[in-house]
Amino acid sequence: QWNKAIQIIAPVTSEKQDNYDLQELLAHAYFRVGQYEKAAEIFQTLVTPNIPPYAERCQWYLTLALLASDNPQFESLLEALLNDSEHDYHLQALELQSKLR
Repeated sequence: QWNKAIQIIAPVTSEKQDNYDLQELLAHAYFRVGQYEKAAEIFQTLVTPNIPPYAERCQWYLTLALLASDNPQFESLLEALLNDSEHDYHLQALELQSKLR
């Protein structure tokens, strides 16, 4: 019931933008219903301040959302993940790269 989650969470997150858990949940809900651009927008806001543990996880999901929305920016994000062997999602990036070839 991701659409219902969006209806409930979206108004709350507009008031509480510093609640990163709710922001991330909303982004995942948008992703699940195929609204990849909205998901990417939120994931980007969570990556930008570089707040652990959100930054690396949301960087990965931002990459996936951009890929799903046919946004060519996903390539540079994927490349960054591939070049950072210490990144939490480095192995997933390698797997994604092999599937895209």
